[in-house]
Amino acid sequence: MPHKEKYPLECKLAICNAILHGTLTISGAARQYHIGYATIRDWLLTYQSDGTGGLVPGRHCKSYPPDLKWSAVQDYLSGKGTATQICTKYRIKSIDRLRVWIKRYNSHDSQTSHT
Repeated sequence: MPHKEKYPLECKLAICNAILHGTLTISGAARQYHIGYATIRDWLLTYQSDGTGGLVPGRHCKSYPPDLKWSAVQDYLSGKGTATQICTKYRIKSIDRLRVWIKRYNSHDSQTSHT
């Protein structure tokens, strides 16, 4: 059975556009629509990265090249931006994904280390 999305595409688009146009904040949207702050933040990052298509149900898998992962982790660890800024710069859909890469880097996991 297909997974049913909790929030329709139109709702996600309206919220993202309101935030991008400055008529709503992420915190305000979270309160107004009773949606988690992190969920809305991730929608926004996805929308900025992949446009409307990124918010379509079932299109959540994206592969990132090792060089992009390395650069994003290095920028974050060297203080070149917040996690949100790094995700926007590198078109990473989720701050949690960046955090996983940072954890792997810090544990010297070969999937993230630059060789």
